[in-house]
Amino acid sequence: MKRLFATSNICVGYMDDIKTDKPIGIAIKDPCYKDGEKWDIAHLSFEEIRELRDLLGEAIKEQED
Repeated sequence: MKRLFATSNICVGYMDDIKTDKPIGIAIKDPCYKDGEKWDIAHLSFEEIRELRDLLGEAIKEQED
């Protein structure tokens, strides 16, 4: 997976080496998990990531205004 963005609690990547209809992976660290680290992973399609991009863009614009 090619890492596109990462912090200590979130990682977003693109699976360019696997043929899938949901190539964008988003992993979120579970802060409530007490036995080591646990990551929840979601896979998104290009259409879903575009929708997320648009919604985030709108939310950011509202906060900046």
